[in-house]
Amino acid sequence: MLVVAVAAGFIVTEAFAPAAPSPAVRVLALPAGGTMPSALIDRERVLHVVYYADQNVLYTSSRDSGATFAAPVRVNDRDRFALGGLFRGPEIAAADDGSLHVVWYNRAWELKLPISDQGTMYARRPAGGEFEPSRYLSRGPADGLSIAAERMRVVAAWQTGEVARIVRSDDTGTSFVPEIDLQTLPCECCDTALDVTGGMTYIAVRDRTRDDRDMYLVAVDTDNGTVRRLRLDTKTWHIAGCPMSSVGMTRDGRELFVSWEHDGSILLARVDLDRWEASTPVTVSDSGKYPLVLRGADALLVAWKDGTRLRWQAFERDSLKRLGKGSAATASGNRPAGVVAADGTYLLLP
Repeated sequence: MLVVAVAAGFIVTEAFAPAAPSPAVRVLALPAGGTMPSALIDRERVLHVVYYADQNVLYTSSRDSGATFAAPVRVNDRDRFALGGLFRGPEIAAADDGSLHVVWYNRAWELKLPISDQGTMYARRPAGGEFEPSRYLSRGPADGLSIAAERMRVVAAWQTGEVARIVRSDDTGTSFVPEIDLQTLPCECCDTALDVTGGMTYIAVRDRTRDDRDMYLVAVDTDNGTVRRLRLDTKTWHIAGCPMSSVGMTRDGRELFVSWEHDGSILLARVDLDRWEASTPVTVSDSGKYPLVLRGADALLVAWKDGTRLRWQAFERDSLKRLGKGSAATASGNRPAGVVAADGTYLLLP
Protein backbone atom coordinates (compact mmCIF):
# COMPACT_ATOMS: atom_id res chain seq x y z
CA MET A 1 0.00 0.00 0.00
CA LEU A 2 1.29 3.49 -0.83
CA VAL A 3 0.14 6.78 0.63
CA VAL A 4 1.35 10.14 -0.66
CA ALA A 5 0.58 13.37 1.19
CA VAL A 6 1.78 16.95 1.26
CA ALA A 7 2.90 18.17 4.69
CA ALA A 8 4.32 21.65 5.34
CA GLY A 9 5.69 22.04 1.85
CA PHE A 10 7.29 18.60 1.58
CA ILE A 11 6.16 15.62 -0.46
CA VAL A 12 5.85 12.74 1.98
CA THR A 13 5.79 9.16 0.74
CA GLU A 14 4.85 6.26 3.01
CA ALA A 15 5.08 2.65 1.89
CA PHE A 16 3.98 -0.20 4.13
CA ALA A 17 2.47 -3.64 4.08
CA PRO A 18 -1.31 -3.68 4.67
CA ALA A 19 -0.87 -5.90 7.73
CA ALA A 20 1.58 -3.45 9.35
CA PRO A 21 -0.11 -0.32 10.70
CA SER A 22 1.85 2.83 9.84
CA PRO A 23 2.24 5.52 12.52
CA ALA A 24 1.20 9.01 11.47
CA VAL A 25 4.15 11.18 10.43
CA ARG A 26 4.19 14.90 9.62
CA VAL A 27 7.22 16.77 8.31
CA LEU A 28 7.33 20.38 9.54
CA ALA A 29 9.01 23.30 7.81
CA LEU A 30 11.46 25.40 9.81
CA PRO A 31 11.48 29.17 9.34
CA ALA A 32 13.38 30.31 6.23
CA GLY A 33 17.04 29.28 6.28
CA GLY A 34 16.71 27.18 9.41
CA THR A 35 18.62 23.92 9.72
CA MET A 36 19.97 21.43 12.32
CA PRO A 37 17.03 21.77 14.73
CA SER A 38 16.54 20.34 18.19
CA ALA A 39 13.03 20.05 19.59
CA LEU A 40 10.93 18.96 22.56
CA ILE A 41 7.32 19.08 23.74
CA ASP A 42 6.79 20.18 27.34
CA ARG A 43 4.12 19.24 29.86
CA GLU A 44 1.86 22.02 28.58
CA ARG A 45 2.06 20.45 25.09
CA VAL A 46 4.06 23.38 23.76
CA LEU A 47 6.56 22.52 21.02
CA HIS A 48 9.93 24.21 21.59
CA VAL A 49 12.50 24.35 18.78
CA VAL A 50 16.01 25.73 18.48
CA TYR A 51 17.85 25.77 15.17
CA TYR A 52 20.78 27.30 13.33
CA ALA A 53 20.44 30.11 10.78
CA ASP A 54 22.77 32.87 9.56
CA GLN A 55 25.47 32.05 12.17
CA ASN A 56 22.99 32.38 15.02
CA VAL A 57 20.95 30.08 17.25
CA LEU A 58 17.26 30.87 17.03
CA TYR A 59 14.36 29.74 19.22
CA THR A 60 10.70 29.42 18.32
CA SER A 61 7.64 27.65 19.73
CA SER A 62 4.29 26.30 18.61
CA ARG A 63 1.06 25.67 20.48
CA ASP A 64 -0.62 23.83 17.61
CA SER A 65 1.86 20.99 16.93
CA GLY A 66 3.80 22.91 14.34
CA ALA A 67 0.93 24.29 12.23
CA THR A 68 2.18 27.77 13.15
CA PHE A 69 5.28 29.06 14.94
CA ALA A 70 5.98 32.14 17.05
CA ALA A 71 8.40 34.77 15.74
CA PRO A 72 11.97 33.48 16.28
CA VAL A 73 14.24 35.03 18.90
CA ARG A 74 18.02 34.83 19.04
CA VAL A 75 19.50 32.69 21.83
CA ASN A 76 23.18 33.66 21.56
CA ASP A 77 23.75 37.20 22.85
CA ARG A 78 26.81 37.77 20.61
CA ASP A 79 25.42 38.19 17.10
CA ARG A 80 26.68 35.77 14.41
CA PHE A 81 28.94 33.91 16.85
CA ALA A 82 27.32 30.48 16.48
CA LEU A 83 28.63 27.64 14.32
CA GLY A 84 26.62 24.96 12.54
CA GLY A 85 26.90 22.23 9.93
CA LEU A 86 26.28 18.48 9.52
CA PHE A 87 25.13 17.45 13.03
CA ARG A 88 26.53 20.53 14.78
CA GLY A 89 23.37 22.38 15.62
CA PRO A 90 22.07 23.63 18.96
CA GLU A 91 20.55 21.22 21.50
CA ILE A 92 17.63 21.97 23.83
CA ALA A 93 16.33 20.45 27.08
CA ALA A 94 13.58 21.40 29.55
CA ALA A 95 13.66 21.06 33.34
CA ASP A 96 10.57 20.31 35.42
CA ASP A 97 10.17 23.96 36.44
CA GLY A 98 9.57 24.92 32.81
CA SER A 99 13.03 26.40 32.25
CA LEU A 100 14.72 25.78 28.89
CA HIS A 101 18.41 24.97 28.45
CA VAL A 102 20.40 25.27 25.22
CA VAL A 103 23.98 24.40 24.23
CA TRP A 104 25.65 25.25 20.93
CA TYR A 105 28.96 25.68 19.09
CA ASN A 106 30.74 29.01 18.61
CA ARG A 107 32.86 30.42 15.76
CA ALA A 108 36.05 31.16 17.75
CA TRP A 109 38.18 28.70 15.74
CA GLU A 110 36.76 29.93 12.44
CA LEU A 111 37.47 33.55 13.43
CA LYS A 112 41.01 32.64 14.58
CA LEU A 113 40.32 33.79 18.14
CA PRO A 114 42.31 32.45 21.10
CA ILE A 115 41.65 28.85 22.17
CA SER A 116 40.20 30.21 25.41
CA ASP A 117 37.34 31.69 23.36
CA GLN A 118 36.35 28.24 22.08
CA GLY A 119 34.12 25.92 24.08
CA THR A 120 30.63 24.75 24.91
CA MET A 121 28.18 27.65 24.88
CA TYR A 122 25.11 27.60 27.10
CA ALA A 123 22.06 29.74 27.86
CA ARG A 124 18.92 29.15 29.86
CA ARG A 125 15.47 30.66 29.76
CA PRO A 126 13.55 30.67 33.06
CA ALA A 127 9.90 29.69 32.77
CA GLY A 128 8.01 32.63 31.32
CA GLY A 129 11.19 34.68 30.94
CA GLU A 130 13.78 35.49 28.32
CA PHE A 131 17.07 33.83 27.49
CA GLU A 132 19.84 34.87 29.84
CA PRO A 133 23.30 35.97 28.61
CA SER A 134 25.43 33.22 27.07
CA ARG A 135 27.88 31.33 29.27
CA TYR A 136 30.73 28.91 28.68
CA LEU A 137 30.36 25.42 30.14
CA SER A 138 33.84 24.52 28.89
CA ARG A 139 36.85 26.37 27.53
CA GLY A 140 38.89 25.15 24.60
CA PRO A 141 37.95 22.94 21.62
CA ALA A 142 34.67 21.04 22.09
CA ASP A 143 32.58 18.83 19.84
CA GLY A 144 29.66 16.42 20.22
CA LEU A 145 27.56 18.70 22.44
CA SER A 146 24.41 17.37 24.08
CA ILE A 147 22.16 18.33 27.00
CA ALA A 148 19.40 16.70 29.08
CA ALA A 149 17.37 17.59 32.16
CA GLU A 150 15.23 15.95 34.83
CA ARG A 151 13.54 17.72 37.74
CA MET A 152 16.02 20.47 38.72
CA ARG A 153 19.07 18.65 37.32
CA VAL A 154 20.65 19.72 34.03
CA VAL A 155 23.53 17.74 32.49
CA ALA A 156 25.61 18.72 29.46
CA ALA A 157 28.21 16.62 27.62
CA TRP A 158 30.96 17.31 25.09
CA GLN A 159 34.16 15.72 23.82
CA THR A 160 37.54 16.98 22.60
CA GLY A 161 38.81 13.95 20.67
CA GLU A 162 40.99 13.08 23.66
CA VAL A 163 38.47 13.12 26.50
CA ALA A 164 34.69 13.20 26.94
CA ARG A 165 33.16 15.03 29.89
CA ILE A 166 29.90 16.02 31.51
CA VAL A 167 28.96 18.80 33.89
CA ARG A 168 25.81 18.94 35.98
CA SER A 169 23.67 21.55 37.64
CA ASP A 170 21.35 20.74 40.53
CA ASP A 171 19.67 24.16 40.48
CA THR A 172 18.35 24.31 36.88
CA GLY A 173 21.44 25.92 35.46
CA THR A 174 22.21 28.58 38.06
CA SER A 175 25.55 26.88 38.76
CA PHE A 176 27.43 23.79 37.54
CA VAL A 177 29.67 21.44 39.52
CA PRO A 178 33.14 20.36 38.27
CA GLU A 179 33.46 18.16 35.21
CA ILE A 180 33.31 14.33 35.26
CA ASP A 181 35.63 12.41 32.91
CA LEU A 182 33.77 9.66 31.02
CA GLN A 183 36.91 7.50 30.78
CA THR A 184 36.72 7.00 27.04
CA LEU A 185 38.79 8.03 24.00
CA PRO A 186 36.09 9.71 21.90
CA CYS A 187 35.94 9.75 18.11
CA GLU A 188 37.30 13.17 17.15
CA CYS A 189 34.30 14.63 15.30
CA CYS A 190 31.27 12.57 16.37
CA ASP A 191 28.26 13.55 18.40
CA THR A 192 26.99 12.34 21.78
CA ALA A 193 23.47 11.74 23.14
CA LEU A 194 22.30 12.12 26.74
CA ASP A 195 19.58 10.83 29.05
CA VAL A 196 19.18 11.71 32.73
CA THR A 197 17.04 9.66 35.10
CA GLY A 198 17.00 8.87 38.82
CA GLY A 199 20.47 10.14 39.65
CA MET A 200 22.07 8.45 36.64
CA THR A 201 23.31 9.98 33.42
CA TYR A 202 23.59 7.84 30.28
CA ILE A 203 25.77 9.00 27.38
CA ALA A 204 26.04 7.37 23.97
CA VAL A 205 29.52 8.09 22.58
CA ARG A 206 31.71 6.64 19.83
CA ASP A 207 35.13 5.40 21.03
CA ARG A 208 38.22 5.44 18.76
CA THR A 209 40.72 3.29 20.67
CA ARG A 210 43.08 1.67 18.11
CA ASP A 211 40.87 3.23 15.39
CA ASP A 212 38.00 0.90 16.31
CA ARG A 213 35.10 3.34 15.91
CA ASP A 214 32.47 1.51 17.96
CA MET A 215 29.49 2.93 19.83
CA TYR A 216 29.34 2.70 23.64
CA LEU A 217 26.80 3.57 26.27
CA VAL A 218 28.42 5.14 29.32
CA ALA A 219 26.59 5.19 32.65
CA VAL A 220 27.60 7.79 35.23
CA ASP A 221 26.36 7.95 38.78
CA THR A 222 25.87 11.69 38.59
CA ASP A 223 26.39 12.18 42.34
CA ASN A 224 29.61 10.24 42.93
CA GLY A 225 31.10 10.10 39.42
CA THR A 226 31.24 6.29 39.13
CA VAL A 227 31.53 5.33 35.44
CA ARG A 228 30.84 2.08 33.57
CA ARG A 229 30.73 1.34 29.84
CA LEU A 230 28.73 -0.99 27.60
CA ARG A 231 29.73 -1.70 23.98
CA LEU A 232 26.73 -1.56 21.63
CA ASP A 233 28.41 -2.68 18.39
CA THR A 234 28.79 -6.43 17.93
CA LYS A 235 31.12 -5.99 14.93
CA THR A 236 34.12 -3.68 15.05
CA TRP A 237 34.23 -0.76 12.63
CA HIS A 238 37.96 -0.19 12.09
CA ILE A 239 38.70 2.96 10.10
CA ALA A 240 41.53 5.48 10.24
CA GLY A 241 39.29 8.56 10.17
CA CYS A 242 36.21 9.86 11.94
CA PRO A 243 32.84 9.19 10.21
CA MET A 244 31.53 12.53 11.54
CA SER A 245 28.10 11.26 12.53
CA SER A 246 25.61 11.59 15.34
CA VAL A 247 23.64 9.23 17.57
CA GLY A 248 19.98 9.12 18.57
CA MET A 249 18.63 7.89 21.90
CA THR A 250 15.31 7.67 23.73
CA ARG A 251 14.21 6.01 26.96
CA ASP A 252 11.19 3.90 27.85
CA GLY A 253 11.21 3.24 31.59
CA ARG A 254 14.30 1.12 32.31
CA GLU A 255 15.15 0.62 28.64
CA LEU A 256 17.09 2.83 26.29
CA PHE A 257 16.85 2.67 22.51
CA VAL A 258 19.96 3.83 20.67
CA SER A 259 20.47 4.35 16.94
CA TRP A 260 23.82 5.08 15.30
CA GLU A 261 25.84 4.84 12.10
CA HIS A 262 28.09 1.82 11.54
CA ASP A 263 30.09 1.39 8.34
CA GLY A 264 27.54 3.37 6.36
CA SER A 265 24.48 1.62 7.83
CA ILE A 266 22.02 2.81 10.48
CA LEU A 267 21.66 0.45 13.46
CA LEU A 268 19.17 0.26 16.36
CA ALA A 269 19.59 -1.53 19.70
CA ARG A 270 17.70 -1.84 22.96
CA VAL A 271 19.58 -1.57 26.28
CA ASP A 272 18.22 -3.10 29.49
CA LEU A 273 19.50 -0.69 32.13
CA ASP A 274 18.89 -3.06 35.06
CA ARG A 275 20.76 -5.96 33.47
CA TRP A 276 23.20 -3.60 31.70
CA GLU A 277 22.82 -5.62 28.52
CA ALA A 278 22.32 -4.55 24.90
CA SER A 279 20.37 -6.44 22.27
CA THR A 280 21.95 -7.46 18.98
CA PRO A 281 21.65 -4.36 16.76
CA VAL A 282 18.96 -4.31 14.06
CA THR A 283 19.91 -2.81 10.69
CA VAL A 284 17.49 0.05 10.07
CA SER A 285 18.96 1.08 6.72
CA ASP A 286 21.97 0.17 4.59
CA SER A 287 22.80 3.84 4.12
CA GLY A 288 22.35 7.11 5.96
CA LYS A 289 23.60 9.49 8.63
CA TYR A 290 22.39 11.44 11.69
CA PRO A 291 19.75 9.07 13.10
CA LEU A 292 17.22 10.02 15.77
CA VAL A 293 14.85 7.77 17.74
CA LEU A 294 11.35 8.74 18.88
CA ARG A 295 9.21 6.71 21.29
CA GLY A 296 5.48 6.61 20.76
CA ALA A 297 2.79 4.75 22.71
CA ASP A 298 3.28 1.46 20.87
CA ALA A 299 6.03 2.10 18.34
CA LEU A 300 9.48 3.53 17.79
CA LEU A 301 10.37 5.72 14.86
CA VAL A 302 13.95 6.01 13.60
CA ALA A 303 14.56 8.93 11.21
CA TRP A 304 17.77 9.83 9.42
CA LYS A 305 19.20 11.67 6.44
CA ASP A 306 20.20 9.89 3.23
CA GLY A 307 21.81 12.71 1.29
CA THR A 308 19.18 15.44 1.23
CA ARG A 309 16.34 12.95 1.71
CA LEU A 310 14.76 12.51 5.12
CA ARG A 311 13.82 8.87 5.68
CA TRP A 312 12.08 7.09 8.54
CA GLN A 313 11.25 3.54 9.62
CA ALA A 314 8.81 2.54 12.36
CA PHE A 315 9.24 -0.49 14.64
CA GLU A 316 7.08 -2.27 17.16
CA ARG A 317 8.47 -1.22 20.50
CA ASP A 318 8.70 -4.68 22.08
CA SER A 319 9.67 -6.91 19.15
CA LEU A 320 11.42 -4.32 16.94
CA LYS A 321 9.37 -5.71 14.07
CA ARG A 322 9.29 -3.34 11.12
CA LEU A 323 6.15 -1.30 10.54
CA GLY A 324 5.66 1.62 8.14
CA LYS A 325 8.38 3.63 6.46
CA GLY A 326 8.53 6.82 4.45
CA SER A 327 10.64 9.67 3.13
CA ALA A 328 10.57 13.32 2.16
CA ALA A 329 12.77 15.58 0.07
CA THR A 330 14.54 18.28 2.14
CA ALA A 331 16.78 21.25 1.48
CA SER A 332 19.95 19.94 3.16
CA GLY A 333 21.75 16.81 4.30
CA ASN A 334 22.14 18.13 7.84
CA ARG A 335 20.78 16.39 10.91
CA PRO A 336 17.01 16.29 11.54
CA ALA A 337 15.03 16.46 14.78
CA GLY A 338 11.67 15.18 15.91
CA VAL A 339 9.08 14.87 18.67
CA VAL A 340 5.91 12.91 19.38
CA ALA A 341 2.79 15.08 19.57
CA ALA A 342 0.05 14.60 22.16
CA ASP A 343 -2.12 12.75 19.62
CA GLY A 344 0.70 10.29 18.87
CA THR A 345 1.75 11.85 15.55
CA TYR A 346 5.49 11.84 14.90
CA LEU A 347 6.58 15.37 13.99
CA LEU A 348 9.86 15.53 12.05
CA LEU A 349 11.87 18.69 11.47
CA PRO A 350 14.44 18.34 8.68
